[in-house]
Amino acid sequence: DFPGAKIVLYAVVVLLVLNKIVFNKIQKSSVVKRYMDTQKIFAGLSEDTSVAVANKTSLPIHALIMIDRSDLNISIEPTHYFLFSIDGNGSELESYDLFGRKRGKHTIGPTTIKYTDILGINSFNIEIDTKKEIIVFPNIYQVANMPFKSMQPYGTIKNRIPIFDDPTMIIGLKRSEERR
Repeated sequence: DFPGAKIVLYAVVVLLVLNKIVFNKIQKSSVVKRYMDTQKIFAGLSEDTSVAVANKTSLPIHALIMIDRSDLNISIEPTHYFLFSIDGNGSELESYDLFGRKRGKHTIGPTTIKYTDILGINSFNIEIDTKKEIIVFPNIYQVANMPFKSMQPYGTIKNRIPIFDDPTMIIGLKRSEERR
């Protein structure tokens, strides 16, 4: 009989059971939500998007990896990676910028959460549908501030030859004269 070995064995079993209980609680209580002020942006301008992860248990999360996907037409990278820890009953907000590069309708999301327990035995990946449609509009300029130089800065130049035929002008007929 080795009483020290039994104590160590019982401690390992209790640690594994507690680890599994904590893992299951964290897996069920993680809440992910996307925040955006608007879903319409103009080409060349940036807009901020945020993804929040909330921990609904009183147990802290030691390390959580969040991966958010976005279209390359509105973002610098196709995936944004975030690594953070969350206190018990706390939340973490991560944000990045979207840039309207190409006009049209583009999608950001979904978001994937990856977690591994402290012992490295259990892990989970959850894909949350945080998809949003972003509409990128072309830039709008005032006529006075157009980025192009005027071909006729002093106004329009009159053309001697008409571009289109004028039906009111009769060409090729002579003035009628009285016969004698």
